[in-house]
Amino acid sequence: MRDDRRENDRELCADLVKVQWKPEFGPARSEWAILEDISPSGACLEIEEPIALNTLVSLQFKSEHCQARIKYCEFEKTKYLL
Repeated sequence: MRDDRRENDRELCADLVKVQWKPEFGPARSEWAILEDISPSGACLEIEEPIALNTLVSLQFKSEHCQARIKYCEFEKTKYLL
């Protein structure tokens, strides 16, 4: 389970975030995702398409902006959890 790898407790939320990334092949991508939880050391996003492991993504939510690296991508029912 992912919880075993977490350094900090996560705060639950349900905010929309804009995810932007550059896949290995093709043009830059941008999709909306749901921010499921967040902590100083990571976050969980719910998105409609997979993003390759180790991809650097840019996250924009409210007035905040940050970058993150994809550490897992798991399909769950109808969406991907990153």
